[in-house]
Parts: sequence; C-alpha cells; structure tokens
Amino acid sequence: MEEIPPSPHSVDADALQKLIHLLKATDDPLIQEQALITLSNSAAFSVNQDIIRNLGGLSVIGGMLLDCAPAVKEKALNALNNLSMNIKNQEEIQVSLLEGKNRSN
Repeated sequence: MEEIPPSPHSVDADALQKLIHLLKATDDPLIQEQALITLSNSAAFSVNQDIIRNLGGLSVIGGMLLDCAPAVKEKALNALNNLSMNIKNQEEIQVSLLEGKNRSN
C-alpha cells in the first residue's frame, strides 16, 4: 500500500487521484480519515481545488457523508468546506449533495 503524502505541498495530481481512489476502495474509517485530511489540506491551495474536482473527487468526498463513521463525516465536511472556496466547486457540491439527499430518501 502506498503512503499518504505527508504534506499538501508534495501532493500532485497523481497523488490526489490515488487518494480519491483509496477513498472509493476502502471501508477502513482510519484510512478514510487520513485520506480526507490530506485532501482537505491539499484543497487549501486553489490549483488543487480544480484538480480534485476534475478527478471526480467532489462526489467521492460527498459520498463519505452517507453511511460513514462520524469522524469520517467530519473530515469529509472539512474537505468540502475547503473545496467550496472555488465557485465551480460550490456549484458541483450543491448538485452532489442534492443528489445524495434524493438517494437517501
């Protein structure tokens, strides 16, 4: 298993893609939390906000709000909060959350 990058400065598009894939592939809440923390920290940089959106990360992170441990939900909300500093991401997050709400009803 690959290591999660220690610093958001060292995270490139390939590493972000691996983190998003890791979120989809694991049910381990500790791994999910660590991946979400790294994505959240990475999302503090505007260039990474676009990359995460373009890699489909918004819907994956939003999906963590459903059926996950409270600590994972908290980390997902933190990541979405950082990602929402980008106007395009705001629109996509709204759509993603509405779709998730409709699926849970």
